[in-house]
Amino acid sequence: MVRAKYLLQYLVDEYIEKAGIDIAQKLACRHAKMQIEQRIDTITGQESEPIESAFDYIGLAALYAEAGDAENTLNYVEKATQDSMHHTERMDKTNDDDGGNYLAWETPRNLPWIFWEDHLMKPQFDSVRGSERFIKCFELLKSNSHELK
Repeated sequence: MVRAKYLLQYLVDEYIEKAGIDIAQKLACRHAKMQIEQRIDTITGQESEPIESAFDYIGLAALYAEAGDAENTLNYVEKATQDSMHHTERMDKTNDDDGGNYLAWETPRNLPWIFWEDHLMKPQFDSVRGSERFIKCFELLKSNSHELK
């Protein structure tokens, strides 16, 4: 079931990116993907990983920004920021310390660094960039950015 979940995540993300669907359909697909993930986690008895939800939330924030929905954009930026902070503590520990340094992690940057530099710097967030809520998240991510151990 867990492998099926990861395959489904990949397939839905690829569909959203390549199917040529409108923003409302992309949002519906992203929300459906998250609901399916939560149900599979419930069935298998697994806890949802904050890193998975953090990436889902930043993806939703980007889609809402593209749709011009500032309130939902900011809500999901805040959720992504919160989950990335939770994940930072675990990621900073080496695997020997029962931590979460991922074998397949393709960058020495931690999650907050990836979010502010690779996601929140994109032009689609320009409409909310001056918002106090956005600035607070951006600064929190930036101040917690560092290379992994």
